[in-house]
Amino acid sequence: SKLIGVDVYNNQNEKIGEIDELIMTSNGQIAGAVIGVGGFLGMGERNVMVPLNQLKFTNNDGAATYVVPGGPAGLAGG
Repeated sequence: SKLIGVDVYNNQNEKIGEIDELIMTSNGQIAGAVIGVGGFLGMGERNVMVPLNQLKFTNNDGAATYVVPGGPAGLAGG
């Protein structure tokens, strides 16, 4: 998927992580994204599942990003 590796930001434009994988429903719909947050150079990172309806697509400087409005529980800056 082209979404894997896409950066995720909060409403304050602070990077909180990137999309590591997508969660699919049994009928093939995308239910949510697993976002790797925190850590440094891959160490100490934790995964947080965010429902797809809580992500807002933006296109900044030609790079696709997702913004988590209101920062769901467990995400930095939320």
